[in-house]
Formats: sequence, structure tokens, C-alpha cells
Amino acid sequence: MSEPTQKNWIARRPFLAGLLGVGGIAAIAGGGVIASGVLDSRYRATPYDDLLDLLADRQASARLGRAAIAKLRAFNVRDAAAALRARLKTSDWNDVVLADANANHIVEADGWVLPQSLAQLCALDAMTIHAADKDASASTNPRKELPK
Repeated sequence: MSEPTQKNWIARRPFLAGLLGVGGIAAIAGGGVIASGVLDSRYRATPYDDLLDLLADRQASARLGRAAIAKLRAFNVRDAAAALRARLKTSDWNDVVLADANANHIVEADGWVLPQSLAQLCALDAMTIHAADKDASASTNPRKELPK
């Protein structure tokens, strides 16, 4: 009997079948992680999540919202959310934004020209992220004065 050579030491078909099996398991596990939302950005829950879910990129919209707040007259988070919710009861988001643009209800913020409803939503996002950042920094970095 001859010594095993590299060719007959491991057969090609069982090796490829095993490799495909391991790759399939890895793909299923990776898909499960993505589907479960583990890799998604997480934000603190707010009473406005039904509206904020309309935004694709909350960080970018918050930056734009900070610029829009200066342009919106007397911006109030609760009033803006109530107005947006009322409009969304009868129309979908695209129709609301398009109606604002067609009615010339626009806001210029940081060089962007936005329909007023989108500017309000971005401002709402900026206010909620800012409030969440304040809460997070206060809870993780409490400043206590030392007794004298």
C-alpha cells in the first residue's frame, strides 16, 4: 500500500460540500443578525417615534433640523407633532410633503430648500435627539459637588 498523497488525503467533493455547508450556515446567521436589527442604529424611545420612523437617516435629519429650527417661527415640539399627525391621518407622507411644496410652504435651512412639513419633522428629530443626548450625558456624567 502506498502512502497517502495530497490528492487522496482529502477528497474534493466532500471538502466542497462541507465548505458550502459552513458558508450557508454563516449566511443564515448573518441574515438573522441583520433581520433582528442588531446592526441598526438605536435611539431612545420617544413619544414621536411614529413620526420619526418616516426619516431614513436620523442623524442627518437632526443636523438639518437644528438649522430649520432657527427658520421656523416659534417651533413647539408638541404642536408640530400634532399638526403632522393630523395631516398624516388623511394623506400619506409623500402627499403631505408634495402638498407643502406645491403650496409654496417652504423653509430654507442650511442651504437646503425644504417643504415645511419635512423641516418640521427634521426639527422634531433634532429636538428629540438633543433631549436624549442631554438625558444620556446627565445620567452617565452626573456632576455632584463635593462637600466643602
